Amino acid sequence: MTEELRTRAKLLEREENEKSSFQRVMDRLADSADLPTRNPHAFRACIVLTLVVLYFIYSKTFARSKHQKNRTRFYHNLEEEREELFSIYEKYKDGLEVSVTAAAIIFLAASQKKTADDPVITPPPETHYHSIHPPASHFHVHAGV
Repeated sequence: MTEELRTRAKLLEREENEKSSFQRVMDRLADSADLPTRNPHAFRACIVLTLVVLYFIYSKTFARSKHQKNRTRFYHNLEEEREELFSIYEKYKDGLEVSVTAAAIIFLAASQKKTADDPVITPPPETHYHSIHPPASHFHVHAGV
């Protein structure tokens, strides 16, 4: 009888040594006394870890939709501002075009070091026309630069 108990103890010890660490943990968890819910500190740690994981899942889930909403709102506001500025431009379009043309003439005159006292000189024709192509019968004048 003692011999049989000894061989049985050896077999159990050999079986225990052959188990992996995962199998040992599972065997310990199978006993309800070793469950993490029995240990209040481990239970709180599991709850906190679960809440942190759920928070990250929640934030990642709705991050894209929040980004899309912000982007849509930004471009909608940009379009409204553009329409408002365009309506103001349409209202004062003629005055703005005259002002821009006058400013361009003034800058052009200033770049050529002209003053108001200088006489008006008509430019030679080659500054008006980009090129003149002589065909066999007559000339074609191409205006513009």
